[in-house]
Amino acid sequence: MNAQLLSSNPSDQLKRLTAYFKPSESDPTYLVLKAHLLVEEVLYEFIQSQSHQPKYIEDARLSFAQCISLAKAFHRFSCPDWWAWSALSKLNKLRNLLAHNLEPTNTKEKIVDFTIYVAESIGVTKESEIATEFELLTEKGMHPFLLSLVALHVTLCTTLDYDPEEKLSEQERSNLSIERTPPDKLGGASDLKR
Repeated sequence: MNAQLLSSNPSDQLKRLTAYFKPSESDPTYLVLKAHLLVEEVLYEFIQSQSHQPKYIEDARLSFAQCISLAKAFHRFSCPDWWAWSALSKLNKLRNLLAHNLEPTNTKEKIVDFTIYVAESIGVTKESEIATEFELLTEKGMHPFLLSLVALHVTLCTTLDYDPEEKLSEQERSNLSIERTPPDKLGGASDLKR
């Protein structure tokens, strides 16, 4: 057990505990955990869709790494070295680092590594059209790491033929259509000059 946590002063213990419970803009833990859950849902749904007896998939209690391996085995059109499989593994390592360490080290380096890997994999080079869009979205406040997470999720959904909105209830779908901003009001990719 951590000696700091077992400090004899209850006030110190409370301060330390509450410091970890307060969300921080500089702490990517929440974003990584949610992104990991979202891509895990895509993998799991794909695996179940390929199974003749999905109940046994549920009973298996598959790890994320096992889901990646099964999805690779079941998917007919992606090659074993498809960039998204590696990106999923990198995301899983990042998730494990954040989920199992109260004060993880090398987080920034792993986030930068993931972001660069995804950006290069989807063709973000200095001369590419997508690089211009990526850069403009970044200038408008979108963090490159978040853009990379979105790119991975969209690619995975598209490749594995998964529609996340199918999982939503009617009420959730209704809320989404109300909350969506028309593309011409976004001030993002829709108004890029080509």
